Amino acid sequence: MIALRDIYEKGFFHLLSANFLHQFLGFGILLVVAKFLTPAELGEIRILQAYIAVFTIFAAFGVSTAVLKTCAEQRPEAERESILKAGFRRAMVTTLVALFLLAILALSGVITSTHRLAMWLLVYALVIPFSVSTEIFFSYLQALKKIKQLARLHALFRLQAFVIIIVCTYIWGIKGFIFATIIGYMLGLIPVVYTTGTSFLKRVPHSLTAAFKHLAVFSVLSNGISMIGKFGDIFLLDYLVMNRELIGYYALASLFTYGAIQVTATVQSISTPYLSERAGELEWFISKVRSTQIRVGVLSIAVSAGITVLAYLLIHIFYGAAYSASLEYLPILLLKYIFWSWYAVMAVALLGLGYMKYNFIIVAIVTPLSILSSYFLFQVYGIAGVAVGQVFGSVVGLLLTRILYRRAIRNRKAYQTGS
Repeated sequence: MIALRDIYEKGFFHLLSANFLHQFLGFGILLVVAKFLTPAELGEIRILQAYIAVFTIFAAFGVSTAVLKTCAEQRPEAERESILKAGFRRAMVTTLVALFLLAILALSGVITSTHRLAMWLLVYALVIPFSVSTEIFFSYLQALKKIKQLARLHALFRLQAFVIIIVCTYIWGIKGFIFATIIGYMLGLIPVVYTTGTSFLKRVPHSLTAAFKHLAVFSVLSNGISMIGKFGDIFLLDYLVMNRELIGYYALASLFTYGAIQVTATVQSISTPYLSERAGELEWFISKVRSTQIRVGVLSIAVSAGITVLAYLLIHIFYGAAYSASLEYLPILLLKYIFWSWYAVMAVALLGLGYMKYNFIIVAIVTPLSILSSYFLFQVYGIAGVAVGQVFGSVVGLLLTRILYRRAIRNRKAYQTGS
């Protein structure tokens, strides 16, 4: 009961519920609109979202992570606002660069397998500046531990977008979904700015320290590569599978998986500022990481079981036989989620300790291994082989994270003892 009260006071359940609404906007909303789309259209939307997710990471250029880590430290309010202003200005510049590169790559045919998808990608890319801005402000509020306010913003943001997207998709199909998503992000940014306030704009931009830039660079590298790995299966399917309906079946299975991911991601969101703030208290830090990691790992198994039951019921009652093939891929993708959950807390612990370079090393190794294994297994087992390759990458990630986390702890102990 004490543990439950503790996580309640820190806002876990508030942010958990809000993150599920967030899932509706980014991915989970497809669980509803899939009813109004063909499997081929669902697959196309998933591909577009994958490219947007990657370019959003590079547009933000690690600023949100650096703001979260830096502003979570003990600093005066004025200094925090100055850091926010400097980081925001930096992100707007990198966003323009990212949009320019996306346009070049899409129009030249380097990304997306068809010209039609390339054109829709250029339109959908309008969400990127609004997404980057929202992410930075959310990180700032998270750094200030305003978890309940953050949860309310998530809820308001997602609910208005949910209504707009559902109605527009029902009326206009895939076109309605794309334009409604853009409008949803635009409208959603208004209450976020209102809650954060605009007083930071009056501050003199803080001179970004070497530590801030270091965090930002390693964040964009590690998160960028990680995002490519996260959607590596979708990118592969876009180029390898001619039958777009098959991609739609796989996409629905992956959406159920991302619903489960929100539980673990919520723990990561809440743990990051607390672990960053008390990283110097090594005994407390080690104990908290261990206990939280075990609980999250066990919870992921229970969540996977629940998601499996939910998916079975929805596909047989709501979607119909057209999506029954999705159930073939779901157990494999949930296994990937479980392995990831068993090292997710240690990953944010590395951030709290200031070892972003370790996270970069992990994703730099895991991502190519995951994509290559998915590619070769596809040649033998088809789409199911792509999913198995993702599980392999998650297992490697678990092993590497544990090794590097222990090394980081040894280094911190040696630094504190002066040995």
